[in-house]
Amino acid sequence: GDCPPAAGLCKPTGVCQNQPQKNCSADAECGNGDRCIVRTMFGNSRDACEANYFDFQHVYVCNDSVKAALPRCSVTSALTARHCSRDAARTCTSDSGCAAGDTCIAEIVAPPGGCFDDVNGTNSCYFTPRLQVMDNWGWCTGECRAVSASGVLSDMSTSKIRHTYGGCFAGANGDPEQLTDGGDIKVNSSLTNPLLSPGNNQVSLNECAINGLPNKDNLAASSTRPWVVYPGAVQIRPGN
Repeated sequence: GDCPPAAGLCKPTGVCQNQPQKNCSADAECGNGDRCIVRTMFGNSRDACEANYFDFQHVYVCNDSVKAALPRCSVTSALTARHCSRDAARTCTSDSGCAAGDTCIAEIVAPPGGCFDDVNGTNSCYFTPRLQVMDNWGWCTGECRAVSASGVLSDMSTSKIRHTYGGCFAGANGDPEQLTDGGDIKVNSSLTNPLLSPGNNQVSLNECAINGLPNKDNLAASSTRPWVVYPGAVQIRPGN
């Protein structure tokens, strides 16, 4: 089903062991007892994955100008409230108050962009990191499935993208330029028509474009949450 119409079956390819100039998909295509050596696709090779932690740094600041610009924690997001695990702006009392697959957590969580607490006695800036990692195939961290039945997540029947293993899909690779000009991944009925081209009316399929999401900092009505939210907050006193 992944192949364009009339373009043949989707099957592995390689070359004959004793006839490297000859392409094949099975030993029978080589003949004379020759073997078909199927090429290992990069995604299935050991070079496609590095089993290590990501290392990154970010500087948080809490000075007079930052304090003045931040909303007050006591108004926008009480530090004692419970929040949804992938939407720090959404308060809840139980898991049912969150989007599919999210849990209602009790940890101190700051809203997107942070907040300043001058009521609860901490006199501190609070920030909750929200992270996204994207691979070379256009899949990013997060959750974009909208249906939860007995704890099993699945897509809505109207979803244009199948999220079998979770995550969200950008419809292109991780190059920011290609995320805006159509990308490398083509519509399944064409070898030349990019999935995200305006002519396909598929621009909305870029589920990983955080800045392009509607109501990106208030996703109460959305199932698209292409990130992982740290279940806590960084507390910084002014001058630290």
